[in-house]
Amino acid sequence: MFIKFLGSIDGVEQGLHDKMLIPSVEDEKAVRSSILEAEKTEQVLDYLDKYEYASKSTTHS
Repeated sequence: MFIKFLGSIDGVEQGLHDKMLIPSVEDEKAVRSSILEAEKTEQVLDYLDKYEYASKSTTHS
């Protein structure tokens, strides 16, 4: 729907949404149920602090 909206405001080529192939995913494969260990979590947060500290998408505390 977002790509269709972008086409309506000339943000992308009109009709682009018709050219996109959206894969179908079984419900049980659509969600990951694994738990991240505390040590790995700290490593990820350290990486984000070091390399993506000014990124708009990085919002953690």
